[in-house]
Amino acid sequence: VCERCNGGTLEDALERATSRREPRLPMHAVTGQMLQIARALEHVHCSGFMHRDLKPANVLVEGSTLKLSDFGLACVKPKVKSNLTAETGSYRWMAPEVMRHEPYDEKCDMYSFGLICWSMLTRSLPFPSLSPIDAAFAVADQAKRPRVPANCSADLTALIEHCWAPESEARPSSGEVVGPLTAMAHVAPNPNEVIGAASLFAPALKFACSPPGALRRAFGGLLSDTEILTISQPVVSLSAQR
Repeated sequence: VCERCNGGTLEDALERATSRREPRLPMHAVTGQMLQIARALEHVHCSGFMHRDLKPANVLVEGSTLKLSDFGLACVKPKVKSNLTAETGSYRWMAPEVMRHEPYDEKCDMYSFGLICWSMLTRSLPFPSLSPIDAAFAVADQAKRPRVPANCSADLTALIEHCWAPESEARPSSGEVVGPLTAMAHVAPNPNEVIGAASLFAPALKFACSPPGALRRAFGGLLSDTEILTISQPVVSLSAQR
């Protein structure tokens, strides 16, 4: 039995917001949503895994909760970076080192996270005029990156640009973005907006960095990709996208 997320995917939600010309959320509310994804990703990485296919279509929406899903390409984090060189993921969201078949680690997820944050700000695909594979080549061969909106705060702009840095070593870890995003999510023009923002993300969670047994069994083949498992809190889901 799969958990149903009535809001569909984050990709669906962004498309709906654009087509309906919905007003844009305050910046602190958007960063609150980014924070949920960052916390989920931190838990995955601390548990010894990497997702390898982060994109809005793999983030599910249930009420005010965002859930990371579709772990079909996930794998155990390599002890040695050179152990992974295969091209894996979705081209438009793929880190440049993965596209170039270079050694990579969980920092490839941070590149994709930066693009997701950009899409949440703009409600757009990165390089919408390019095909997915052309977008990947533009990133990998020409170091192209989308332009961050001018009205984005300096702190959030810096965070996004660090996440999609050309060299993976220059990117922050998932844990390193949680603190700044938490601070940004609690900055509001007035007290009333703080209440609105608080409903957009779960309370701060402290996860142990030891891999949950259920998650290890999932990647050991005991849980099929059509089943779903929620880890500790409803922010990380193992699910086939429906």
